[in-house]
Amino acid sequence: MDTLERIFQLKQSGERFAIATVVARRPPVSSQLGDKAIIFEDGRLEGFIGGACSREIVRKQALEVLDLERSRLVRISPDPIAETSNANHDEICVPMTCASEGAVDIYLEPYTEKKRMLIVGASPIAIALARQADLQGYELTLVFEKQEIDTINFALEDLKLELVDIDALKDWLNALPGKQKGNLEAVVASMGHYDEEALAPLARANPRYLGLVSSQKRGAKIIDLLLDIGIPKADVDRIKNPAGLDLAAKTPNEVAVSIVAEMIQLRRQAARAARQILEQEEAICPTCSMKVSTATARHKADYKGQSYYFCCPNCKHHFLKDPEKYLAGAKP
Repeated sequence: MDTLERIFQLKQSGERFAIATVVARRPPVSSQLGDKAIIFEDGRLEGFIGGACSREIVRKQALEVLDLERSRLVRISPDPIAETSNANHDEICVPMTCASEGAVDIYLEPYTEKKRMLIVGASPIAIALARQADLQGYELTLVFEKQEIDTINFALEDLKLELVDIDALKDWLNALPGKQKGNLEAVVASMGHYDEEALAPLARANPRYLGLVSSQKRGAKIIDLLLDIGIPKADVDRIKNPAGLDLAAKTPNEVAVSIVAEMIQLRRQAARAARQILEQEEAICPTCSMKVSTATARHKADYKGQSYYFCCPNCKHHFLKDPEKYLAGAKP
């Protein structure tokens, strides 16, 4: 399967990933112009964009690109250039500290799933949330009762959205691929008309975000009902009640803003938490000071009861010839 076919396959499944493409090179480097790799949000890498040192740099930079949902040019060079560490830069220079004398420029482009929001209800808050979600670029699905169709057509006739009858919600969720179901952000705002009827299948589907627009008192009663009908407590505990950040919101528009803000906050927190876990699995190559993933490192050595990880076999070879030399140099 070529890269384009693989990208299409991953986009259809709802995966989040970044594409790394070699756009410039200065020999000696092992990569060629146009070489590509796919980096997933868990740090896995498919393809080839250079040796072990470049691979680790690209992996880390790709995770930042996915977090920011913003493309970036990464320049990797042994030249004495100043490292730019501001993650908001569209272009960043990273010094190559290993033995290679070559340089390579790699363009990183994020491919994130199309954001999808499911809103249950035709209340003023549901209508305001649909408009706010449209501004944020969500694909919209509105769940409703048949008698509400005139309200929806009047209030949202200018928006592109999918309409799903409440009786068909369970089948609609079952038809979603697993990744898309997990990336779904859903809000129940029927204001008591069919909250429980919608929350039961939604809680079982485990969407990324599930919020309930209701008072805490009524929300607690709904939670008890869901537990009584057999919804697992772990699924019920994920329901945000009341939905939205505490902004002291009063109007439907303000409530809608608070809900979208909470979705953004939780999405960013999850992405950064995943990055932090991967960074905790990093070690410093004692020979050249490159960062190395302990989970994927192919070159490892034990010395005096301590494990050391290396970016390449050459670094491991030099270390084992005189470990104390490199360990002394690593001391502050």
